[in-house]
Amino acid sequence: MEIYVPLKWIENKAEIFWHSASIEPKVKLDIKPCTNDISSAFCSENCISGTEVITMNDGNVRAKCLYRALRVGWIKEVIELYNENDVRVKYWEKINSKKKKRLYLRYQEEELDYLIVFEKKSEKRVQLITAYPIFFVSAKKDYEKDYQNYIKEIEKEIK
Repeated sequence: MEIYVPLKWIENKAEIFWHSASIEPKVKLDIKPCTNDISSAFCSENCISGTEVITMNDGNVRAKCLYRALRVGWIKEVIELYNENDVRVKYWEKINSKKKKRLYLRYQEEELDYLIVFEKKSEKRVQLITAYPIFFVSAKKDYEKDYQNYIKEIEKEIK
C-alpha cells in the first residue's frame, strides 16, 4: 500500500509535521505530556500556556509541543515494525464521524504508546493524517476498545 504525505507548507515544514508536533488547545491537560520524560527539562509548558502556537492551513490554532515533536521520527519506525509483523504494533480500521475510513497503527511497549492515523483514499493508497504519543488513560482505553471491536468484526467475517 502506498502512503501519501501531503506537502502543504507552514513555517518551512510540512503541515503534517506541525500537526504531529502540536496539541489542540481545547485539550484539558491535568498533567503535562512530557512529565517523566527527558524532554520535560526543556519544556516551556506551552501545552498549558499556549504562548507558542502554529496556525494550520485550515485556520485551526495548535500549541507547539516539544514532547510530540521529538517523536515525529517514530512514524517511519512504527510503519516498518508493522510491515515486519511486530507484535507491538496493532492495526485496526474505523469509520470516523465524518464518514471517512481511518486506519490506525498503535505501537505499545512498556510505557511507550504511539498512534499513527491514516485515511484510506483507495484500495492501494492511504494518506498520513497525524501521529502522536498517547498519554491520557481514557484515550488508551478508547483506542484499545476500538481495536478489540475491529478484531471481533474480523473474526465474525472469517466464520
